[in-house]
Amino acid sequence: MRKWLLRLVTLFIVSAFGFFVYVSCCFELFPNETTLLRTIIIASNESLNIYHSPSNAVSQPTIFVMHNDGQREEFLEVFEPYEYLDSNFVTNDTLNLVLSNRMGRRDTFKLPIHIR
Repeated sequence: MRKWLLRLVTLFIVSAFGFFVYVSCCFELFPNETTLLRTIIIASNESLNIYHSPSNAVSQPTIFVMHNDGQREEFLEVFEPYEYLDSNFVTNDTLNLVLSNRMGRRDTFKLPIHIR
């Protein structure tokens, strides 16, 4: 009977350790759920991508604009603490963004576009 109890305790400890390893490998403390909000074509092979990254325990909500030249993407501008892209439009060589957040803050930004 004592041998059976020892095997049961050993099985429980091994199972608990295996579960701990599984959870520690698969658990993500701060998930990054970046979402593409809009793609704006500015030339035949160039575009601007507008993304939203939600807030978490260490960062504020962010909207960021990236330039895509067909081979790579690079940051143009980062806007904190905005959550919503209310509108966007392009005039000549300027991207106009109207951004807002849950607190009612609403601002317009003008971002120069340099087509290569």
